[in-house]
Amino acid sequence: MRCKYGVFICFGSFLFLIGCATQLPVQKQDKPGDVYREYIGSLSNSSDEDLLVKYWSHARVAEGMDVLTDDSEDNKLNKNAIVFSIRFPNEMKNILSMEQNIKGNTACLLVTGATDTEKKLMINIPYLLEDNTWKINEVFIKYLEDDQPVPTKPDCTMEIP
Repeated sequence: MRCKYGVFICFGSFLFLIGCATQLPVQKQDKPGDVYREYIGSLSNSSDEDLLVKYWSHARVAEGMDVLTDDSEDNKLNKNAIVFSIRFPNEMKNILSMEQNIKGNTACLLVTGATDTEKKLMINIPYLLEDNTWKINEVFIKYLEDDQPVPTKPDCTMEIP
């Protein structure tokens, strides 16, 4: 009898030690560029409200939902502006490059490309890390002149007119 319990205790201790030494796999943290690609894929089959809640920062969701749910005549212009903001990737038909900077809980994604009329376009997107997910906090869109160089580094600190 003593031998059986000794083996059982030894085996149990072994499993306990293995369990303590083994770490649970850490879920891979998507980068802002990955989240942006997913966002683009969701545009055609998601409502404005769903896109706002899933991809935008908590502060922007609070602001945007108030506007989206107000169907009054006085709110039409604001609602159109919010919808355009949510669906901003539709403006760029061809993506040429994406670059990102990540610093702690903030990031900046630069997306360059062209419209359907081949007008050069750059989008700087500041992201916040909320609930372990990168969320869009703002969007800066700028159309570039033909002779203007296409930026290669994200800059979410600049004001884009």
